[in-house]
Amino acid sequence: MNFVSINCGQEIFPDTIWANHRLSIIHRKNLNLINDDDWSSFYMSDRNGEKLIFDFGKNIYLDSILFIPRNDDNFIHFGDEYELFYHAGAKGWKSLGRQKANSNSLYYDNIPQNSVLWLHDHTRGKEERCFYLLNGQQVFI
Repeated sequence: MNFVSINCGQEIFPDTIWANHRLSIIHRKNLNLINDDDWSSFYMSDRNGEKLIFDFGKNIYLDSILFIPRNDDNFIHFGDEYELFYHAGAKGWKSLGRQKANSNSLYYDNIPQNSVLWLHDHTRGKEERCFYLLNGQQVFI
C-alpha cells in the first residue's frame, strides 16, 4: 500500500500500523508486509471486519492511496525488461523481441495469429503463465 501526501507529492510511510484488536505475534510481524514495496506479499487478517489504523505521527492530507489486492505480480512494471515468445510447434519457443517497459503496457505488432504466447520479465519474472489473444485481449491458459 502506497500513500502519497498532497502537501509534498511524495510517497510517505506510516510510523506504525495497528489493528482494532490484539494481534498474534505472527500477525504483528506480517503487518510490515503491507508496506514492503513487494506487490506479491500480503497481510491476511485472522478476523472478519478487522480494521487497520495507519499512524503517520501527525495530521496529513493524502492525495492518493495505492492499494494492490493480493496477486502474483504479473503486471508490467516501468523500467523492467520483457521478452515475448510464441510457441512454434516442434521448433519450440521463438522470441518476438525484447522491450524495456516505459508504461504499464507493451506493444508488439508481429504476433502470429492463433499462437500461444509467453511474456518473460527478465528483471524480476518468477511466476509466468502462457496465454493467447482473443479479440485483442489476453486469455490465460
